[in-house]
Amino acid sequence: MSFPKQKIQHFISPRALVVFMLGITISLGVSLLPRAQATQQVWILPGAAETAGLFGARFSSTLFVTNLGSGSAPVQIGFIPYSGKPTPAPVTRPLAAGETQQISAVLPSLFGLSSDAGTVTVTSAAPLALWMTTVNIANAA
Repeated sequence: MSFPKQKIQHFISPRALVVFMLGITISLGVSLLPRAQATQQVWILPGAAETAGLFGARFSSTLFVTNLGSGSAPVQIGFIPYSGKPTPAPVTRPLAAGETQQISAVLPSLFGLSSDAGTVTVTSAAPLALWMTTVNIANAA
């Protein structure tokens, strides 16, 4: 396979020697700088609740956290209540590589809150997949 000699550009980036040919990027994997340390990421999950609703409804949230990284990592879970209520201290849990944790009734389980609503925050340097459900558990058997 040959490429036309025109439109070939060479440049050196701070991270690698890269050759750019007609939209094809080839990295030679030469790093001139040390790897940057992982930075903390924050995920915000609104709609967390542990509260009574109308007509006998009872709403409760379940949090699912999966570590997509190749190593174990601490995961800090916080809660921001609606205005005027005190903010509980965040909780840190270890999460192994590839592990998924299901935290049912997240507000009473982690923060000791029997009746509240607000936003859950999750902080970690690891890549995570997370989701949260808030459902009516009044008729669950």
